[in-house]
Amino acid sequence: MNRIQLLGIIMIIAGITVAYFSERSDYEFLSWIMAAFGVGWAFTGKFTVSKKKNYTETSSES
Repeated sequence: MNRIQLLGIIMIIAGITVAYFSERSDYEFLSWIMAAFGVGWAFTGKFTVSKKKNYTETSSES
């Protein structure tokens, strides 16, 4: 488990806790967004998900 996954788990716990104890809807909304990012970080272990692009160069030299 790397640091990003650990941060994701902490974000999930913190987001759900804030959403549960908060009575303001804007705090609840932001805490659910925070928990959603935590789920993504816990699964991937990365901040960004990038796909590797393989380009083949074809050159027609005459």
